Amino acid sequence: GMPFSHFKRCLKGDFAPIYFWQEHNNPNGGIRGMVHRSQHRTSSTSLASERAARYLFSTLDNLVRLPRADQDRFIQHMRLRDEISQEPPQIDGIDMPHTREQVDRMCLRSVFSMFMNFPTEDVFEIEGHACISLVDKVKTVLAQGTELSFMQDDDGSINLDGFNGSPRAAALLAQLRQGLEVGEADSTSFGHLTLWSDSFLRNFSRQRENSFWIFVVRISPPEGMSTSSNHTFCLAWGSSKHCHDKVIAHYLEEVKSLMKGNEMYYGAREESPARMVNTCFGLAAYLADTPERNSILHRMNLGNYGLRSGVAGRVDHKRLPSCETCFKRNVEALLEGRTVPNQTRSCCGDWDQFSNSLANMHDKTEGTNYPNKVSTDNPHSFPRGRAPVNETHLVSIKQDFRQMENGVKAALYEYSNKSWSTQAILKYYLSSLGIDTKVQTWVANAGMAMRRSGGVQVSEHLYIPKIWQLGFSIELWLETAMHQLGHGVIASLIELVESIFTEHKLWSEFCRFATKLFGDVMAFRLEWCHLKSLPKSCWLAEDEFGYGRLMLFVYGQYFIQKNINVDTILGATLFQLRQLLSSCNVMVSLLMSKEPLPEDVGEKLARINKLDAHIKVFLSCCHRFCQSYFDPSITEFWMGKSNFISLLNLPEQIAKFGPLGLYWDGSFERFIQGPKSILKSARKSPASLMAKMRIMQAFSFMDKVRTDLGLDTRADSNKRYLGVYVFPSRQDVIDRMSRGRCLSGFILDHFLGTVFIPYSVGRSDFGVVRLNFDRTNVRSNGCGLNYAKFWDSGPKEAKYSKSELDRGSNILNRYCLLLPHSERGGNFDSTYSIICDDYFTLRRDGSVGENELCKE
Repeated sequence: GMPFSHFKRCLKGDFAPIYFWQEHNNPNGGIRGMVHRSQHRTSSTSLASERAARYLFSTLDNLVRLPRADQDRFIQHMRLRDEISQEPPQIDGIDMPHTREQVDRMCLRSVFSMFMNFPTEDVFEIEGHACISLVDKVKTVLAQGTELSFMQDDDGSINLDGFNGSPRAAALLAQLRQGLEVGEADSTSFGHLTLWSDSFLRNFSRQRENSFWIFVVRISPPEGMSTSSNHTFCLAWGSSKHCHDKVIAHYLEEVKSLMKGNEMYYGAREESPARMVNTCFGLAAYLADTPERNSILHRMNLGNYGLRSGVAGRVDHKRLPSCETCFKRNVEALLEGRTVPNQTRSCCGDWDQFSNSLANMHDKTEGTNYPNKVSTDNPHSFPRGRAPVNETHLVSIKQDFRQMENGVKAALYEYSNKSWSTQAILKYYLSSLGIDTKVQTWVANAGMAMRRSGGVQVSEHLYIPKIWQLGFSIELWLETAMHQLGHGVIASLIELVESIFTEHKLWSEFCRFATKLFGDVMAFRLEWCHLKSLPKSCWLAEDEFGYGRLMLFVYGQYFIQKNINVDTILGATLFQLRQLLSSCNVMVSLLMSKEPLPEDVGEKLARINKLDAHIKVFLSCCHRFCQSYFDPSITEFWMGKSNFISLLNLPEQIAKFGPLGLYWDGSFERFIQGPKSILKSARKSPASLMAKMRIMQAFSFMDKVRTDLGLDTRADSNKRYLGVYVFPSRQDVIDRMSRGRCLSGFILDHFLGTVFIPYSVGRSDFGVVRLNFDRTNVRSNGCGLNYAKFWDSGPKEAKYSKSELDRGSNILNRYCLLLPHSERGGNFDSTYSIICDDYFTLRRDGSVGENELCKE
């Protein structure tokens, strides 16, 4: 076996080295050693039997999450069992605890108890936050033998699965290989880290006092394991009212140390023995919603210069949108499969804030507090586009850390030597850089201190956020699909339609109509199309995305069945509303596509330009609908939130980081439920938070031990949502089709014009109803959803195992829903639309592929 000195060198703490040394040299040696030490209350290296270890760990596992009164009842049950057996309560020389004293001594509270001896990370405090080391957590994860998906393994092989095949992974791997300081690049395992932070309520009473902030890391999860508790960990938490800057800066410093390379012990895995391995980890991305992201980066959140995330500049809702001519040209190009090249327009901004168009020259500095003079001896350079002299108009500029830092230093110099006489001038200038009010106040205070001291310099850490100076790119803080599209764009459109229908007294009727249409889909309980009934209340992002998939179906059918009077404002603008809904559905489908970017540079550029064009068409539809429906005095709805205008950031982000689905932050939102249950009884004091953090880490470690001992009772078969619904019988499918009800099925790419609907054959097998459709006669429902006529091709005797319906099997390519189409007053004639789990739909040419704009 490996000598103990190796573990002492690689792992910190009193318990980790001996635990993993014993684990390395003996089957389940780590937990067996802990059990022996809990019995004999010594630091012995002897081992208990595996049978005793399983029993004592199971006892701990049942007790540790219970309130003390419930623990006492469980202990009483164990004592009664021992009285009945009339045998010494021992297993292979290890006591079977059946009194409170024994339970506390061996399982819960003693210095040598199992719960206190798990090799968890040390907890420390940073400004009221309870924290653990990121480096130590990575070492623990590797020592446990957790399966990780490295971008490059230590044998030099490159992995291209999932995130590892993205442009961001390629750039990160190249950066890490070049900057590696420990070991040889070809024999190093390179991994990636994803950071996430947010605030949450542990309960809904006294919300101001019950809001907590949490900081989480995800460590190189294999494909399909992004929600695994073996790869996602809480590193810090504290009150939301505290400043989190030093906590985040601390962890970014730890990331920098991991980027240099470290030799670590990597525990045994399937078909891979335990060994020492040189590792290097880098930051793939930092995920957060817009308010959290802006707070971390100290950017303005909304306001005149903070409406578009990552851009400092005013948005003119009249000049920036495409004019009628440019809108028609863009739509025609997309319908014909062409890409309109980006170029400066003299007629409008065409949604390009950075062009030299006169439409972007609208933010005049004259008559404002923008500074009009600068000292000749200022040693700091002002950012491009924000020079105080000769700037008649402020154009939009992309933010980056160096630019913001230079702007702050230059502005402080001018204010401290009184070239800029008032704080109003200073703060106006910093606002024009998109810098938040907190930093503005820091700079103003630093300037006043320098004025009072006669120009004595103030330490930079008092007015410049440390995160700006750590060497990370501001681009790592990504726009996230869940908040920007789900809680943002889609939710806003649902609310918009609700307000319009309510104004015309149609909302209650529409809710009943939609609930009837959605009934089947909700009953299917599909993992990729979650739905809740209207009206919208307490929806998750998955529910909003599910509604977004079906909104062309439900709105299209409603507009067909409801004869809306053209003399009303809704009737007069129904065409613009349909354009808005259709363009949104197509845009979301393309943005959420799981298709990897083409490797060919030209094809990749064409793909990105196509995404950019669809975003601009959608934003134009938002603007056109507002112009046609609302009074000009009312602020256009897309101007009230940053989610809409920030869509323009996504093409460039996708080009550099890959598809949005790789950075889905919903898995982190679900992770909150674990910490929330632990923090329910926590006080806000650092001591209480640190104690709860120790408990959290112990629980996390126990999850892995439970699996290793074969005590994990969670069954993968009990999934709440599935990819496809299996109908009770073939006849049930035929009956549903005859009545025009929704159907759930799957598609095989090499069977063109065919959808397969599964039905149950016994407990473990299924058969299929093979439905063909007419690919030569595809029509639109007027909202952008195409439909065709379907028919049953006849019974087939073949049957298959239900396991073949799992995602990734050889029998299917994609799951799908068939959505019935019917005309007003007509009988259902077996016409259906197709939508798929990967956002493919039935296209005009009869194929199933990427969504496209409706010609009508």
